[in-house]
Amino acid sequence: MALVETSMNNTAPVLPPDLPQWDDAVCKAYQLQKVILESEQTRIKLFSSVALTKYFSTAPYFYDGGIQCINGMIPETVSKQLETLLQERQASYLLLKSRNEIQLDINRPVKIDSDYYTFLLDLSVGTDEVWNKCLKAKTRNQVRKAEKYNFNVKTGHTDLLHDFYKVISEAWRDLGTPTHSYDFYRLIIEKLKDNTKLMVIYYQGEPVSCALVLMIDNIIYHPYACSLKKVKSTCVNNLLYWELIKFACENKYNGFDMGRSRLGQGTFKYKESWGANPKRLYYTYILNNDSDMPSYDKLFYKLATNAWKFMPLALANKIGPSLIKNVL
Repeated sequence: MALVETSMNNTAPVLPPDLPQWDDAVCKAYQLQKVILESEQTRIKLFSSVALTKYFSTAPYFYDGGIQCINGMIPETVSKQLETLLQERQASYLLLKSRNEIQLDINRPVKIDSDYYTFLLDLSVGTDEVWNKCLKAKTRNQVRKAEKYNFNVKTGHTDLLHDFYKVISEAWRDLGTPTHSYDFYRLIIEKLKDNTKLMVIYYQGEPVSCALVLMIDNIIYHPYACSLKKVKSTCVNNLLYWELIKFACENKYNGFDMGRSRLGQGTFKYKESWGANPKRLYYTYILNNDSDMPSYDKLFYKLATNAWKFMPLALANKIGPSLIKNVL
């Protein structure tokens, strides 16, 4: 049975972090603190790492969600609750991730990062229409190129988790990014049950590309997906996207949410090449008076990313979860 709840705002999609099963999975994986602020028509779920309580965020390990309100309006009662939480917990900031611009009245500095977008591809027209009218010619050619390699595509659940983790841990290490723990992915699959799928693509018997697929409210998401660097020239990542689109259409899902990209990034243009429409995300930071928004463009983070790429995979898998769990 699908895990679908009704949003307070009927026009808003139900996102994975809106579900209590998502909360259960991430809190059990990383022992997060969970705080719920609410009034009659508003509900905000905020999370913080027990090990690092410097800030709270909605939608942990996802690009938006966890906020139910009408047209982005946060009433005064909940605004005061936010201010109290910031003060009592001595947090540096509270981060609200939303697809609508948040409006609130609060006696604290507020800054908004609106450089991120997610991408929505309409699948209600079917695979033929998507192939012929949405995809750019270059993208179709890259899918055709990948199909010549005779990749083997499998879908499943925890039966594919070992191969999924083998791919994502290596691919994220090569990108300079710590990966989540094996149990993190396992718990998401187990808690969300029929709303999840794993897709793994194999080349000559070895897993080389993968995605953890979430199916919520007639939309599919792939928040954790990647392909190995050593097979980049085969265009297998294009094949992964096309297989996800075919899977969604065959199972009567009407949309594909392709995930977050920052304006100007290569992934932004890549997702546009599939005919997906950008949807702006609003990251609202409620700051303590002496704090500012975090910046990952500093020299320290660039050096750390470059160093991570050369770390032995076993070591990266061991210490990575203890780092990434604090990046909510």
